[in-house]
Amino acid sequence: MPVAPLELDGRQPAGEKPDHEAELLARLESAFRQVFAVVEPEAGVLERVTPDWPRVDVFQWLGVCEEVARRGRAEVIWEHSPLMLLAVSLSGAESDKRRVAVAVLLTDPAPSREAIDSAASAFGVDPEFLRRWCAGRRSWPPHAALPLAEALVEACSAKHTATVSKRHLSDVSAHLLATFEELHLLHQLTEGLWLGRSEHELAEQAVRRLADIVPADCIVARLAADDTPEVLMAGRRLPLEEESLDEFFRGLGPQVNRRAVVLNRNRTTSPTWGFPEVREVVAAPLIAAGRVVGHLAAVNYRPDHRHDEGGFGSVEASLLSSVATLIGVHASNRGLFKEKYELFKSSVHALTSAIDAKDPYTCGHSDRVARISVRIARELGCTDDQLNTLYLGGLLHDVGKIGIDDRVLGKPEHLTDEEFEHIKQHPVLGERILAGVPQLAHVLPIVRSHHECWDGSGYPDGLVADECPLVARIAAVADAIDAMGSDRPYRHGMPIEEVENVLREGAGRQWDRRVVDAYFAARDDIMAISRVEREPLDLDVGRWQPSDAFAFV
Repeated sequence: MPVAPLELDGRQPAGEKPDHEAELLARLESAFRQVFAVVEPEAGVLERVTPDWPRVDVFQWLGVCEEVARRGRAEVIWEHSPLMLLAVSLSGAESDKRRVAVAVLLTDPAPSREAIDSAASAFGVDPEFLRRWCAGRRSWPPHAALPLAEALVEACSAKHTATVSKRHLSDVSAHLLATFEELHLLHQLTEGLWLGRSEHELAEQAVRRLADIVPADCIVARLAADDTPEVLMAGRRLPLEEESLDEFFRGLGPQVNRRAVVLNRNRTTSPTWGFPEVREVVAAPLIAAGRVVGHLAAVNYRPDHRHDEGGFGSVEASLLSSVATLIGVHASNRGLFKEKYELFKSSVHALTSAIDAKDPYTCGHSDRVARISVRIARELGCTDDQLNTLYLGGLLHDVGKIGIDDRVLGKPEHLTDEEFEHIKQHPVLGERILAGVPQLAHVLPIVRSHHECWDGSGYPDGLVADECPLVARIAAVADAIDAMGSDRPYRHGMPIEEVENVLREGAGRQWDRRVVDAYFAARDDIMAISRVEREPLDLDVGRWQPSDAFAFV
């Protein structure tokens, strides 16, 4: 599991939210055609007082205003005909302050002088000023003013709720899309985690896909391949020289070798930041077998229609950390596989050496049979799997001779019937020796059946024609070619002309005619194989070098 990111700097706020208070105030003032003041009960503050304000002392009703704000409604908090003090809550669902819009409304279209003076006394307002204020002003009957205010509050709240819901839906949609893209990327990378694929190839794919998903100018991966730094990039130009990447990652601090690190502008604008070209960065370590083998980073935040102006955050850190973990685990697995493969290869070559040591006259025979088998198989158009099986099976085809009496193997005279029957046991002995190794199961048909004959006269099973597997029929021809041409305790090796005459005569009787024909088609290459002693080749034929010319004909 990826390590939780170390966020040295999170995202900035994602822009201003819609102003519920300003919108409701605008609606109230448009409907009632007069300015509303705003009171903040908890702080005891009155705002938006204009010369038109009738100089009512609202502070005597602060407790009532606080209750109006708490309820989120419109209320008539004081009335004395022909005046009414209307309070409307401005506190939206997301507001952290309780604020109330207040206005003094005229309730009688033609108030008498005495009524105005009485109201002035009740509201604590100068009568002369109030008479001027009432002159020509629109009146609002109490039964109409309060419902209108409540309707405006409801309409504004509904619109605000719809706006917030729309914004939340948009955010959720963008998040779901980003999550889908991230999961799709991780799925694609996971599908590519087969051991034949290098960590370089996996990192290259990851860098390209991250450039499509992460809002960054550039995605860069630095890998230590065989102690040689390797840099992969996608996106726009990297604002750093490749040679300075080591210094750059060191500049992120030691924590970047343990977990994802995020730096945004509140850190990169510091005088101590040594890379002014890098405004934002999120970086994660590539860890294989407990060792840091590189880093993966997104450089310079680039907002788009799905990403705000804030900078990198935990989403990008988590994604890069997950991708870096995949690459690191893949590198670890490949390292373990390589170690096991080298051990397996060494074990096979050790067995081959043991066979050669058992019978000095056949030293190098197994390797030559293996390479001749591969060349014949290529001529026949065999698959890569069959080529690998033939090379490994050729190396081990005589492993059963380890169980044969040394006196019989090294006897300079012709063998007796009893001795020949004894030596004929080596294919079955070889199969028994290798049967306990699952990785060698595919070569057992070669080990057991390389002495079978096309006409059924071979051993140990007397298989006829295609009953004998093709790989065993190919190995049989390769074995015969090298055996007839090599010195043995009881005879000298045959000249090649004589070997080829034997092959022609035995085609269709002792050996598969198609395999013999393939030998003659590749004769020159096979002669070169027979003449040259060389170090053992890789068990994977696909890794052979062009210098092994016979393998590429």
